[in-house]
Amino acid sequence: MPVISNGATIKSIQRGTITISSGQSSGSATISAVVPANSVIKFHGLQSSGGNSSTQHDAMARLWLTNGTTIGAVRSTIVKVSTLYVGFEVVEFYP
Repeated sequence: MPVISNGATIKSIQRGTITISSGQSSGSATISAVVPANSVIKFHGLQSSGGNSSTQHDAMARLWLTNGTTIGAVRSTIVKVSTLYVGFEVVEFYP
């Protein structure tokens, strides 16, 4: 089993992509159940497509673990001119 420097053993790793469609401010993805208190979420980059994404702010997003089965993502601004694809990784550790 993989072990990180503080001795915690990894229980599961899940990766995915959240799509935030043009005109929308947020999106979500469903994952297999994890214990939020024993988990961390990592940002794995994003890609924008369509529309006019001339401002860098349009291509920024924030991630959070909503509950044990849902990852949420939101654009950093109200500019909603392109679709964003936000990559994530959830790592759950044994208690």
